[in-house]
Amino acid sequence: MSGILNKFGFKKEQSKDSDKADKKAEVKDSAQKKSEKSPVKAKASKKTASKVSSRSKTQDKTKKKAAKPQAKDKNAEKFYRNILAKIDTEKAGLQESQGKYSFVVAKNSNKKEVEKAIESYYQVKVLKVNLINYKPKKTRFGLTQGMKKGYKKAIVSLREGEVIKD
Repeated sequence: MSGILNKFGFKKEQSKDSDKADKKAEVKDSAQKKSEKSPVKAKASKKTASKVSSRSKTQDKTKKKAAKPQAKDKNAEKFYRNILAKIDTEKAGLQESQGKYSFVVAKNSNKKEVEKAIESYYQVKVLKVNLINYKPKKTRFGLTQGMKKGYKKAIVSLREGEVIKD
């Protein structure tokens, strides 16, 4: 009779204690099977974990040493932050033949900072600097409205014979 009941998914009533004991036994068996399959991997993973932790400590020390900037000039890093990009347009190309070069510079930079940055970075002598502040413009695409970013442009005039090489 129990065979027919098992066939249709019915079980004999068992006590709750025996069900718990069966589940515990199944869990122990599955844990033993896993440990039997990869005892070497478990040992290796402990070793590699200790190696990785020791490596990360030494790498952190080396990263800290390499992170310090070694600049010739104390303010060189500050100057380099002022120059964002060189402008390469048709008009800027025509001005280069006259010894005038165009750059996008930081919004908060002034003429003296731009001059020092160009002189230290490109190793040239600057004659004068003109700054132009472009304001943001409204844009619209369908129903979406927004603003184009504003920027500051520097036109740097060099002494005769000085050339900035890219």
